[in-house]
Amino acid sequence: MVLGGSGLGRLERGILLATLVTLYSALPTAIVRDVLQLAAPLWPMYLAIYALVGLVLATRPQVRDRLWPQSPLIAYSVLPLISVAWSEVPIETLLQAATLLGTVLVGVCMAAAVPAREAIRLFAAACTIGVCLDLVFSMGVPSVGVHQDGPWVGTWKGLHDQKNGLGAISVLALLVLMAAWRAERKLSLAHGAGLLVAMVMLAASKSTTSWLVAAACVPFLWLGPQARRAAAFVLPPVIAVAVAALLVLPDVGSGLLEALPKLVGKDQTLSNRLPIWSAVESYMVDRWWLGYGYGAFWSPAFLPTDLFQSRMFFVPTSAHSSYIEVRLALGMVGMGATLATLGFVVLVLAKAHIADRQSASPDPVLPLVLPFVLFLTLTSLTESVLLQRNAIVWVAFMWLAGSAAQQAFGVRCMAAAANEPRCGASLRIR
Repeated sequence: MVLGGSGLGRLERGILLATLVTLYSALPTAIVRDVLQLAAPLWPMYLAIYALVGLVLATRPQVRDRLWPQSPLIAYSVLPLISVAWSEVPIETLLQAATLLGTVLVGVCMAAAVPAREAIRLFAAACTIGVCLDLVFSMGVPSVGVHQDGPWVGTWKGLHDQKNGLGAISVLALLVLMAAWRAERKLSLAHGAGLLVAMVMLAASKSTTSWLVAAACVPFLWLGPQARRAAAFVLPPVIAVAVAALLVLPDVGSGLLEALPKLVGKDQTLSNRLPIWSAVESYMVDRWWLGYGYGAFWSPAFLPTDLFQSRMFFVPTSAHSSYIEVRLALGMVGMGATLATLGFVVLVLAKAHIADRQSASPDPVLPLVLPFVLFLTLTSLTESVLLQRNAIVWVAFMWLAGSAAQQAFGVRCMAAAANEPRCGASLRIR
């Protein structure tokens, strides 16, 4: 990677860290809705946060010149806003799309404006604080951090809606903290503590899916340069062929869905996911091309509550699958845009590895991109993380994909100098 640019000031760093912690832990939601039990809308607060971050980052020198490699990512993120035109609940779609664009702004500007090594440190610090907050609320405020009823009563969920959300975010924390360890070539005491707590929270979530995703993704973070480059070329086509086979051969896909719960020790409904997917199938067919608009299907103004109550005796708040969520919100047009965007990321990742091999200063962000894309792809099967507003997962995607795109197209990214001082007690790795 070409080195250049300057680091952040204390105020800028503090604003970014506070923003990332907020998007990691959903602390405002927990305080307002669970502790204070208020129904106040939170979108004005989030929009104010994004405006502040945009003011801090978007005004930095040469940011606009570094945005063009990320234009396909930005275009994809604008599609939910365009869906206001056909949304069943236009106002809801407009508000949710606005906060999604704010989420995108944070990730895109971090890729363009923040030195690579400093960005990793910020994400690692946010993940450390986030997992510690999850631990504190799970142990100290069980009314917020522990499931109080239902089939998961007594299971930790931290500051997240349910245990699977805690499991998924804990996997992300593991990846980011290990990437920081690798980039610094040492493990600081704070990051070591964060890693330990992240592993504890992952175990406490009792999320089998998250355990499997962690087992699949973490090893790729520790591959050597040659093995990582080979994986960047080989792994994405293998996944694409596997997904295509499941789509083209429905008998194989249905057989896998029947066998999967037994293989991973889950109940036959995949924790009530299969009934949700079955219930919304006819709705996806009815609005095949464009869907119902971003965020509109699950809006109280439209949601078919009677259907879910008659089938499952509860009303879900999401599809628990990013791919089904995209189909409901944006139809096959949105699904095609999703696949095209992931394909773009795969291509720029392969190109970035070629460019990185020829660079005198290896990109400290690049080793994290492939494990993260794998994490996002696998987690999307059972959780709604694609185009997720007010969430650090989507910030991380825009940051990592944008960084890979800049590296691939030879844009002068703002990378931290390789010989910058490192401080704090540490455990060095060779």
